[in-house]
Amino acid sequence: MRPKGTPGLLRADMTLTRLRSFVVVLLALTSALALIWLLTSNIQHRLTQERLVALAKADIEASADRFSEVMRSYVATTLFASRDERIQRANLRDPAAAGLIGGVFVDLAVETPDIAQVRLLSLEGDELVRLDRTDGVNLLRAPEDLQNKGARDYVLAARALPPRGVFISAIELNMEHGRIQEPWQPVVRIATPLDNTAGIFIINFDARYLLSIFDVATEGGAQLALLDRDGYWLTGVDEERLWGAQLAPEATMARLLPDLWRAVATRENGITTVGGTVYVYCTFDYVEAVGARIAQPHALTGAMLWHAIAAVTPEAVDAATPGLPPVVIAAAMLVAILTSWLWSGSIVGRRRAMAAQADSQAQLVRTERSAALGNMVAGVAHELNTPIGNAVTVASTIAEQIDAFEAQLAAGGLKRSTLQAFVSDLRQGTAVMLRGLAEAARLVGDFKEIAVDQVSEKRRDFELDPYVEELSRTLAHRVRRSPVSLELDAGCGATMNSYPGALGQVVMNLVNNALDHGFAGRSSGTITISTRALNEDAVEILITDDGSGIPEHLQARIFDPFFTTRLGQGGSGLGLSIVSNIVTHVLGGTVTVTSTPGQATVFTVTLPRRAPDNARPGGDRHE
Repeated sequence: MRPKGTPGLLRADMTLTRLRSFVVVLLALTSALALIWLLTSNIQHRLTQERLVALAKADIEASADRFSEVMRSYVATTLFASRDERIQRANLRDPAAAGLIGGVFVDLAVETPDIAQVRLLSLEGDELVRLDRTDGVNLLRAPEDLQNKGARDYVLAARALPPRGVFISAIELNMEHGRIQEPWQPVVRIATPLDNTAGIFIINFDARYLLSIFDVATEGGAQLALLDRDGYWLTGVDEERLWGAQLAPEATMARLLPDLWRAVATRENGITTVGGTVYVYCTFDYVEAVGARIAQPHALTGAMLWHAIAAVTPEAVDAATPGLPPVVIAAAMLVAILTSWLWSGSIVGRRRAMAAQADSQAQLVRTERSAALGNMVAGVAHELNTPIGNAVTVASTIAEQIDAFEAQLAAGGLKRSTLQAFVSDLRQGTAVMLRGLAEAARLVGDFKEIAVDQVSEKRRDFELDPYVEELSRTLAHRVRRSPVSLELDAGCGATMNSYPGALGQVVMNLVNNALDHGFAGRSSGTITISTRALNEDAVEILITDDGSGIPEHLQARIFDPFFTTRLGQGGSGLGLSIVSNIVTHVLGGTVTVTSTPGQATVFTVTLPRRAPDNARPGGDRHE
């Protein structure tokens, strides 16, 4: 039963309930919004990453095309300059020819700003004419400054080429007198033999412009890098890892980033992820592109293979992923707060309605129990009438016999036979009174125990079979007023630790339901109360009648509150609903019905021998 309080206390309780509900709902909504934000951010992050990868792929392809165009222009410049008649026809053994060729070199350097050095070498590798560009100044070197380059790879490769063949060197730091030039000057060398095969024409192009193509960040923030065919970085990393082929042989991608190098070294174009960073890579060479500019494409050799890589780092993706504007976040929080407050009010309203419904149902349960107890009192009174009436009649008869005996005794005419007859009548009358009073005492005892159980609803240990027998005797008075007989089949021998009052109400409601609904229009019938043990922990009580049965379409509704087939005829529709409530919430069991219309109905109550510890026998099962 719900405790009552003053209106002020109830309002305070509801206010506290609303505040608790508000906090819970707000936390739930905030958590949901956070989850949605995380999912949205994850999707946005993934879409941003895909966009940056697509941009990186496009930038790599564009950079590779640009790199190719510049390299083709370098090859074309070299071939065109080597075809100059003044170079081709010059007598390389004539010292005067050096001056003429030097003039050609100066003109070429003026017209081509990317040139770092122009040389004419003998087949043995001796520099015959050399022009250096230093700080933008073109200088022809004196004979004493000329060197022999016969051991360098570009000389050896060019010497083996046919006329108009082309050798393209790796991009590397320029070396003078066997040492790397300071400050660093990256160059790419284009060498071609003269038609008369008397010498080798070489141009060193300043590679800083070439490298700048791959030494930038893409539009999406991905860092580009260029590597040579052996996996040494030319751009895109710190100085300690640059020019590893000449300065730090261990600073190769194969050693520092082996997982990435395994993908790049396949010479396929693709995308891979290493350590959370997405790498877009491509490999390009210029055999076909550059070979189209020379007479004999097969006479093309050198470092024609490079690897281009774009690294899309998690930091770049985070920086490019748009975040939620503060206004949107504030609006979402405001909506969450307002929704939580309104929702908490709705929750409190529903709880009030549920509390009112629970109070009404509890009141109806108490009313039903009072009615059942009243019927029990009437039945017990009816049952007491016979033994007590018999005892009163016998007592009156004995009183009359005592008066007659006293009269004879006073008259002095008392005979022995009269005294013996008086004693015999007195003994028989006393026996009749004792039997009647014993029956009355038994009925009162049964009623007292059942009535106390109904009112007190205390949990206790009791034997199931004797208790059901007491219930059947209590119900006998009503059954006798009907054409129905009540039979008992109690033999499970179970000891219960439960609520006998609640169990008694279940059994009485089921028997009364059978009497009220199962035998309309019938002249006879039988109701049987059976008990049986299922196992060491559970028992079954079966209420079986051979009445008219329950239509199949009504069987699913008979336990609903206020459902009755006798609307307007005294039926409240609560009897079986109370049974279901008590069995489920108080006794911790289940109740089911099996019925065949026109034949029989069986209510099966399955109960644990020990009722749940959290049972609420008071009827109010709502907070």
